[in-house]
Amino acid sequence: MPDVQPGDRAPNGCVLATTLRIYPDAIGRDIGCGFSAIRFDIQQDTISQSILVSILSHLESLVPSLMQPSPLAVEAFPQSCSAEQLSNSALAKQANREGFLQLGTLGRGNHFIELEVDQAGYLWGLVHSGSRSMGQAITDWHLRYTQRAEMDYLELATDNGQAYFSDMQWAMRYATENRLRMLNRLADAVENLLNGSPIESSYIDSPHNFARIENHLGHELIVHRKSVNSARNGEVAIIPGSMVSGSRIVVGKGNPESLCSSSHGAGRTMSRSEAFGKLQVKDFKAIMGSIVYPKEHARRLLDESPTVYRSLSQVMQAQHDLVSTRDTLRTILCYKTS
Repeated sequence: MPDVQPGDRAPNGCVLATTLRIYPDAIGRDIGCGFSAIRFDIQQDTISQSILVSILSHLESLVPSLMQPSPLAVEAFPQSCSAEQLSNSALAKQANREGFLQLGTLGRGNHFIELEVDQAGYLWGLVHSGSRSMGQAITDWHLRYTQRAEMDYLELATDNGQAYFSDMQWAMRYATENRLRMLNRLADAVENLLNGSPIESSYIDSPHNFARIENHLGHELIVHRKSVNSARNGEVAIIPGSMVSGSRIVVGKGNPESLCSSSHGAGRTMSRSEAFGKLQVKDFKAIMGSIVYPKEHARRLLDESPTVYRSLSQVMQAQHDLVSTRDTLRTILCYKTS
């Protein structure tokens, strides 16, 4: 994909199709990681900078980075991702411990919650997060049973292959629920401070770390996507850029040459260590301009500076045959944790 960058064992921004084997490293450890978005029934001209600051403060207090404090933790898993659905009691135990406390948490790195405005002036909420430690635990557990090769693999038809595939699907459901809970926290803040409500029909869930059985060119294939959106004909997905470049809501064109896939973002051009060594806080703050973000953590956010990402416009131009842009969104608030 045009946002491709180096990754662990397999590049980020890579789609792979197989007939018999499933490769956990071609999905990634943050199984189900993706974007969720919803539009609100209010427009930007009703939103002051001071209210945006209040919304950011709300998110900082109610959306933790790593673990939920007990008063904020869910009372029970939703039926869609109950721990009993996992293939092994050790994974179920971890789900009932770390997984329980991490449901509704953001994580670090490039994960974010943003408020953005579309071309008609309407407000959108976006969340980027995944399956937290559960995706990693599932991957590490099943890699113990893989066959060794350039990339370790499981035969999908075997018991071990089926167990991984089932647990991967569980992690995808968990990741979706994780994002949805954060969207609900954001919606609470928008409702309380702006008297705005989400439009349920506008909800989009767009994962980009997963595998799925699909038919391509007359063949049933196991399609792996690692930091790659599905872009089937008419399918709606989300492609964000950096902290300042906003996002695109796109519609897939079903291009068979990409296995009906597209980029998931803009892609990094500089490693995190390089960013911390080369970039200056004053330059980062200047680039961010009027966007509301945790300014007190600016130094710790240098590795997420817009400078380290490709131009989203250029990435979109490079995949004009894969997706079309339905909505162009502009960022007005960005919550990230260092």
